[in-house]
Amino acid sequence: MKLFFSVVLCFLLCSCEHPPKINVEYMAEPCLIPTKSGKWKLCDNMIVHIDGTYHAVPRGFKTDLASIPRPLWWLYSPTDFDSIASAVLHDWHYCCSKEVTRKQADLVFYYGLLAQGMPNARANLYYYGVRSSGWLFYTGGEGLASHLNEFDKNELQGVYEDVNYRVG
Repeated sequence: MKLFFSVVLCFLLCSCEHPPKINVEYMAEPCLIPTKSGKWKLCDNMIVHIDGTYHAVPRGFKTDLASIPRPLWWLYSPTDFDSIASAVLHDWHYCCSKEVTRKQADLVFYYGLLAQGMPNARANLYYYGVRSSGWLFYTGGEGLASHLNEFDKNELQGVYEDVNYRVG
């Protein structure tokens, strides 16, 4: 049933224009701790290499991982290994980055899923899901203020000189 649903949905969505290639490489798997609020908290900086530039999500950032509606968790869980790192980075871009457009964030998400080993058909489902409904959640960096109490402000000053935190 899961395979059938994926194939049908992918067939319908794959007729759309395929996004341009972006190279995404995670320097390490994200270290996450569950919180009482149902979110996950990064216990270390998450460093990502995207098209020749280093980006980081600071330690302490809270995420809900992939924002998949609960009734669909039997089909696609937000805690599936191949979606976790991409979901954390995508949440950071949607919430706290003024320099990454929604489309760029979605493309990085898509290619990050592939870099984590997600099959192309399933990555397409995730990608077109965020393309179709992501406008409801994208803040263009305006959400950073609501997250400032989650991490040490020194984390935003560049722990590593060659890392771009993209907080504008």
